[in-house]
Amino acid sequence: MEQEEVHTSQSLKDKAYKHIKKEIITGAIKPGSIIDEKEYIQILQISRTPIREALVKLSEEGLVNIIARRSITVSYIQVKDIIDIYDIRKTLEPLAIERIKGKVDKEKLLAFKNAFNNIEMISSTSDGQDLDSEFHLYLAQCTQNKVLINTEEILMCQSQRMRALSSISNTHMDKVARDEHIQIIDFLLADNFEAAKKICIQHLEGSLSRYQKLFTNNSFFTL
Repeated sequence: MEQEEVHTSQSLKDKAYKHIKKEIITGAIKPGSIIDEKEYIQILQISRTPIREALVKLSEEGLVNIIARRSITVSYIQVKDIIDIYDIRKTLEPLAIERIKGKVDKEKLLAFKNAFNNIEMISSTSDGQDLDSEFHLYLAQCTQNKVLINTEEILMCQSQRMRALSSISNTHMDKVARDEHIQIIDFLLADNFEAAKKICIQHLEGSLSRYQKLFTNNSFFTL
């Protein structure tokens, strides 16, 4: 009986976590917005405890700010945070490419290439799909390194949010990223891991540069 209660509690927490996270990442609730726990109790038809647990997890991922006894707000994206995230990604993701030799499924890569060629937007869409995140997480998972995978998952939370918010005002960024991902896939299919690493770094440096150009024009970002 106790195991069933624990499972139910975890399921409710996951339900609240996925729902609120999707709204933050897709921009349905904007940076700076106050999160009303009572509203989610009504929407999700669950108690306050799993919602609070979900918000604590989102706080650990940097998506919300919890001020004790005052308020819970959606975090802004700060310039330093973006630079720090991409600094780590430029180290982690080329390393992941090194570690997947002989482990990557080429049929899966072809499926990703087909998706990149055909999906309308590769970043967060209205249904929450983010092909960009799915691809990078897949490469991380191929390493079978739990620490690397967990770190990449946290980085992708923030990266997905940045892509979604910037894509609202700049679809050109989506096209550039699409082309770079396809290049990475082509090199992986050819077993040219060094070239794939170089394109990966180029992609990350280009993404950071493009985000920096948005800072002065986009209210989603703050200095």
